[in-house]
Amino acid sequence: MATLDENTALECAALRERAGFMLLDSHQIIRVRGPERLEWLSGMITQECKSLRPGESRYAAAVHEKGKLFGDLFVHALADELLVLAPRATAKDLVDHFEKHIIMEDCEVALDEASRVMTLQGPDSARMRGAMGFEADRLGRGGVDFVIDAGGADALHAQLSGMGAMPVSEAAWEIARIEAGVFRFGVDFGGDNYVQEASITERAVSFNKGCYVGQEVVCRLQMRGHVRRQLVSLVLDGEPPQKGAALDDEAGVITSACWSPALAKSVAIAMVKWSVANEAKAVKLGGREASLVARPVS
Repeated sequence: MATLDENTALECAALRERAGFMLLDSHQIIRVRGPERLEWLSGMITQECKSLRPGESRYAAAVHEKGKLFGDLFVHALADELLVLAPRATAKDLVDHFEKHIIMEDCEVALDEASRVMTLQGPDSARMRGAMGFEADRLGRGGVDFVIDAGGADALHAQLSGMGAMPVSEAAWEIARIEAGVFRFGVDFGGDNYVQEASITERAVSFNKGCYVGQEVVCRLQMRGHVRRQLVSLVLDGEPPQKGAALDDEAGVITSACWSPALAKSVAIAMVKWSVANEAKAVKLGGREASLVARPVS
């Protein structure tokens, strides 16, 4: 039976029950400046940004003209600029896409090669936010992003540790996000997927805002009723399945999986047929039953 080393188990518990932090080097910052930045960015992503005030944040997605994803994003507002936190693997392409769509607008975009993001996640994170933090719930239990310069990591590490937060590893982070049913760009979905396939529509898309690049496709898929496939969370007994493992009856494929210390079971994420995601309560993997759940660990 799968087990975790003691340190990883403690880190998972911190993210689930208190607060844990790590450098989010999987993401990169894009800075958007200029007097028309709010209106322009609203026309580029799936979430409304015109009303953003300094210190506020939005979770959103950026899509191509044909509706496929550049990635999911957090947008954090400062007094004189917007910070777009995008997956590092797609950030350069996203900047090129943004620049292509600056026509007459008085704004500019630039990839920040120097700054880093320290993210603090867990139910105790709000009390540790302070004046520097931006709300960014990345694991479903509340969270804060801190944007720091290249030399600021050690000082912030000491500050957060002093308030009772625990530094966590990438391994613990992955377990916590799979337990929370949080789907990851570049792992569970990617540039060949639509927003609806990634199952982030409710959080990332405003259907009441004005036009944006790719809106026609996103809205058409929503009005059509459904896409052909969709990400779901699973819980099953026994060892965690391998990424890429096929579900029985061609129901879908595993995209992430781990052993859950909270459940003493395996938890997984799978891209499955729409009918399975919306009509089935369970699937099978090599004869093992796996239950479909909205969130593996509440």
